[in-house]
Amino acid sequence: SGKTTTSNAILQFLNNSERNILAAEWPVEFAFEGINHVDCKFDIGYSDEVAMKEFLKQKPDVIKAKLENREMAELVFLAAARKNSLVIGNIHMQSAASVFARMTNLGIPSFDTANYVFVSQAQRLVRKLCTKCKEAYSPSPALVRHLKID
Repeated sequence: SGKTTTSNAILQFLNNSERNILAAEWPVEFAFEGINHVDCKFDIGYSDEVAMKEFLKQKPDVIKAKLENREMAELVFLAAARKNSLVIGNIHMQSAASVFARMTNLGIPSFDTANYVFVSQAQRLVRKLCTKCKEAYSPSPALVRHLKID
């Protein structure tokens, strides 16, 4: 639903020679100059969590991470709270508001979530109509007036 594309666009916007930007991914879908991408290798035990622990030693300015489990959530909040890092995190939820409940379920105190989550965004794919099946539609003049469409 475009989460990777959106987070990568944010990273590119923040990317400059002054910032240390780190991203742990599996697989690395897009590698951008100036952003340090780490390809996680689960078969040898190099997971997102291991990469995040290494990231925290480097005092990064920006981190891209997936919030999939309790350990990763704790590491991400540690990065934001103690290392003063901006974290661009992806999490699979049904709505932007449900992110807060999920953080609580992962063991993050609600006061930390309130202090360190600045933006929560939901995304969905826009469906594309089949070129063979689609039909023309003209709304009634009353509907156009009601919706205030020119």
